[in-house]
Amino acid sequence: MTARFKLPNKRKRLEDQNSDAMLYNQKLKKLIPHAQASLPGTRILYADVYTPFSDLVKNPEENGFKVTDRGCCGTGYIETGSLCNILTPTCKNATEFVFWDSGHPTKAAYQYVHDSLLEELGPQIINDPKFSVS
Repeated sequence: MTARFKLPNKRKRLEDQNSDAMLYNQKLKKLIPHAQASLPGTRILYADVYTPFSDLVKNPEENGFKVTDRGCCGTGYIETGSLCNILTPTCKNATEFVFWDSGHPTKAAYQYVHDSLLEELGPQIINDPKFSVS
């Protein structure tokens, strides 16, 4: 007898983990001024990766993505790490996918988050004399 596995047809958001991540980020932001005060001469910047990535998953079309419910590699539902390899089929256009495998973003998704962070943090870095290059 052969076992059959029914793959989910949609990724389900993990509400508890998302809530935990948001709570952690809020607490971290509150701790930054205290850490800054205890480290004279330093500048600590908070980079919110959660929000732009969450926005990307919720509104992919606005940013040129089409697929958020599976990864580009293999079936896209269970492959991660070594299970997604040269022998595993991949999608034709990874730039349309938010996820490379079942747990990792594609290069295009990372680029989107990177650009969002630069937009958010760039002015703080450029306008801060501590970050000036002589």
